[in-house]
Amino acid sequence: MNTIRKILLLGLAGLVAGLSGCAMSRGLAEGTMAMLMETPSMELVLDRLNTAGTAAKIAHVAFNNAAISADATWPAELEDFSKDRMTPVVRALALDGAYAAHGGIVSPIKVHVVMTQDVLYTLPPDMYSSEGTCYRPGEETILNGIYYKVNSPFDIVRKDTPTMKEIQSAVADGAKSIFTNAPCNDVNQVIKRNGKLRPQAGTHVYRNIMTAIQKILPNGKAIRDAYKDYDSAKRDMISKSAEIAEANADVLRFEKNEKPLFFKTKADAEEAVKVRKADLAQLELNVDEKEAILDATLDTISDHKGEVTDPRELKTLQNVVQACEAVENLLIDAGFLATIAVAKLPQSVQNLPNEIKALGSPRGLQNVYLPLRLARLRFNIGNSVDNIQLIIDAVRKDASVVMKINSEISKLIDLEIAPSPEAEPAS
Repeated sequence: MNTIRKILLLGLAGLVAGLSGCAMSRGLAEGTMAMLMETPSMELVLDRLNTAGTAAKIAHVAFNNAAISADATWPAELEDFSKDRMTPVVRALALDGAYAAHGGIVSPIKVHVVMTQDVLYTLPPDMYSSEGTCYRPGEETILNGIYYKVNSPFDIVRKDTPTMKEIQSAVADGAKSIFTNAPCNDVNQVIKRNGKLRPQAGTHVYRNIMTAIQKILPNGKAIRDAYKDYDSAKRDMISKSAEIAEANADVLRFEKNEKPLFFKTKADAEEAVKVRKADLAQLELNVDEKEAILDATLDTISDHKGEVTDPRELKTLQNVVQACEAVENLLIDAGFLATIAVAKLPQSVQNLPNEIKALGSPRGLQNVYLPLRLARLRFNIGNSVDNIQLIIDAVRKDASVVMKINSEISKLIDLEIAPSPEAEPAS
């Protein structure tokens, strides 16, 4: 765990210089709240790790799946959330089980993650369900603190202030869904839990940020090819990391005399860890090489001064810059949350007996939310290793790439749309 903490802190330290004021203030507020105002809690440690993993996933969606154009409003919406829009989310999360149980103090970073989902999705993905599972027609559920009822794939009801009866029904449905993770069998009768992105109106809509870069910039194809090579290498690295985690998990199972999942003997599992770590080292070198090629390709953007003149294309690039800033903030949020979670872990482990005792005698809303809290705990424990690895990879790699894209396109926009200096008066 000390190694994980060092990696997270080093990855985060490398990004601090590029932090926006909002990301920095959220991180400082979260850290102050965790260190000074919270009783150590494994429930909150695990929830922070899960929220951090969600932030990293949403950042990936915003960069790779969200359509963008000159008319797209979501990049600007993600830059600043109004008080009126935030208030119901804060209230909902304050009533949510984990937060109500710990004084109702709401994580500022979790509020930001949920608000980002609110902008990007008509129906957001559930932070506490596996991909490939589904909502059923008529299902009521508490999604990230907010009440939703799914009547059909095209009829979704959201209430910011549900009744107590609706909350109890939604908690029961939500807890059952997390425990069963119902698969998608009939695509006409269900909605996948990976969420439903908002459609983007307007003309000249690009499928995602990288497609806009490819189509608009003179060297866009070279950038896209370099990015695809980098992204493929990174995915191979993440996959190998997951294989190492599987082998390590079986080593622990053998040591605890539990049934292994992947290997017949402890020696086989230990050998697999050794071999896979050697493979990972090579894959990491490959990622570094591909990232260096992408970095060099991005450096050539400003060489094309004067070649992007269409006003709509320039406005689209401005939206790309804003969108990249939003992705950066989500990745930095993930790093802050994970670092705080790991820092709080030793105290939380020590306090675990008291926390379990408190779970057995909940009061008021805590009692209503108890089934959902237990279901989330089960889900978060099972996904904690994957979330840590996802966060490490995202903070170390994706954030620096997105920052570079943002920086280089910003330079090009400044060159293209900066007002010409006034002619000096004749002497």
